[in-house]
Order: sequence, then C-alpha cells, then structure tokens
Amino acid sequence: MNEYFNIRRFLLLTKREEFMRLHSLVFSALAIAGSVAVLLLLTGFRGGGTEYMNTLFLMFLFAGGALTAAGTFRNMHSRDTCHDWLMLPASTEEKFFSRLLAASAGWWLYINLVFFVGVLVGEILRFLVIGEFRAFFNPLSPVLLRAVHHYIILQSLFFAGGAWFRRHQFLKSVLFLSLLGISLGLFSLIAARIIFGSYFHEAFSFDMSIHVGDRFFGNTLETGELILRIVKTLYLWLTAPFCWLITYLRVREAEVKNAL
Repeated sequence: MNEYFNIRRFLLLTKREEFMRLHSLVFSALAIAGSVAVLLLLTGFRGGGTEYMNTLFLMFLFAGGALTAAGTFRNMHSRDTCHDWLMLPASTEEKFFSRLLAASAGWWLYINLVFFVGVLVGEILRFLVIGEFRAFFNPLSPVLLRAVHHYIILQSLFFAGGAWFRRHQFLKSVLFLSLLGISLGLFSLIAARIIFGSYFHEAFSFDMSIHVGDRFFGNTLETGELILRIVKTLYLWLTAPFCWLITYLRVREAEVKNAL
C-alpha cells in the first residue's frame, strides 16, 4: 500500500465505494422520494407551504446524514470485512477522504436530488388531485444554505463515532453526545457558581450601593457575551476539523491493529 495521496486512485476508490452500495442507494431513494411525495400530497389538502418543505428536507438531511456518517466505517470494524478493508489498494488518507466525501458532500447532494424528485412527484399528484401548484422546493434558499454548516458539524460528530465505536455506532454516538452535553452543562453551572458566586452575593447585599450592582451586571453581561462568542466560534469552526482529525487517527490505528 502506497503511503501517499493519489488523486486518480482516490477517485477510483470513491467510485468503487458508491458502486458497492448502489442497490441500497436506489432503494433508499425510492423510499425517501415516495415518503416525501405522500407527505406533501397529504399536507397539500391543509395548504402546507414551502416552510413545511424546508422542515421536511432538514429532517431527512440531518437524520439521514447522521445515520450515514455513523455507519461509514462498519466494514473496517467487522471481522468478516476488515481484511477486505485492509487489502484495498489505497492509502489510509485515500480511504479516509473517500469516506468523508461520501458521508458529507455526497449525502447532501444525494438527498437534494432525491428530495427534489419526491417534491416533483408530490406536486404533480397534488395538481392532479387538487388542481393547483404551490411554491416549488428551492435547495439553494438562504434558510437551507445556512443549515449546511450545522449539518457538516453534526456529520463530523457521528463520523467520529462511526470510527471509534465498533458496534451500534449510531446509538452509541447518540448516547455519548447526550452524556457529553449533560456533562458540559453541569460543568458550566459549577464554573459559573465558582466564578460569579461571590459577585452575586456582593451585588445583592444590603450594604452595597445600587451603582455597584448596576456596574456588576454590566460587566457580567459583557463577560457573558464574550464567552458566548468564544463558544460559538469554537463550535462553528473547530468542532468539525477536530472530529475529522481524531477520526483519521482512529482509522490509522485500526489499520495498524488489523495488520498485526
């Protein structure tokens, strides 16, 4: 196995991976498009608009993206297929980036195409039954484009879970993220109590003037806004790269262990 990245081999590997799961992609597309068409037809009788389309699309995008990302490395962990994974004529980097491309941009393009077909079929049925069209689905609307960044972050979390957990990757990823969220929430409450507890006590004590309290609350709000900006920046720009990094390290580790 060559330890460098070759673009031609990477494209061939990506093509092979998509061809291997062609049947599941086709059946999934039929199921999703059919569900979308039926749901849009049913909501058409109640006058559902583009907001419902966007909500339905985001549900398929996020839920399907999480499931797809969590199952990306299933054959790397399976005893029956880990040998095939190891013997692929591609470097670790090519395997990693081919899976990353399929689980991120690949799913986004796939669900856009399938959802568009489902909406088209649903609107045709709606026209035949009700006799009218409504505003058509626009995958490039500002609302949906803004959601892509959050989708990439969610995908990266489940992508890492798919690499680190050997079995039940999706369920374990959900459990881990839930426990992580609870832990971070408790840590934030404890930290806020330790840092700001004495200040709150002084601000509300009877021997302090009202001006001290006003100054305290002003400083606290500024500090809180600064912390929120830092947390938001870390979430938006560091979460996905960090998850991709630890996923890559896990893939390299798994290949070394499987080779022994």
